Amino acid sequence: MLDYAGLAAVAAVVRQGSFERAADTLGVTPSAVSQRVRALEERTGTALIIKGAALPGHGSRSPALRSRRASVSPRGGASC
Repeated sequence: MLDYAGLAAVAAVVRQGSFERAADTLGVTPSAVSQRVRALEERTGTALIIKGAALPGHGSRSPALRSRRASVSPRGGASC
């Protein structure tokens, strides 16, 4: 079964560029957003959000969606 609250939280974080703005959009606390994202990550066994990684157009400290293949660290190195 899909976790719609978790998917909505991940989408809001990516769209808004921060957990705080995502929480405002969803009408919940930043802690609730974090818990929903964490629950979805645990369910899928995959880290979906990398805190502190850059998203294009959102500044240097915005959370980024993690690629299934690899992610690029803020220092330019790749990790899996």
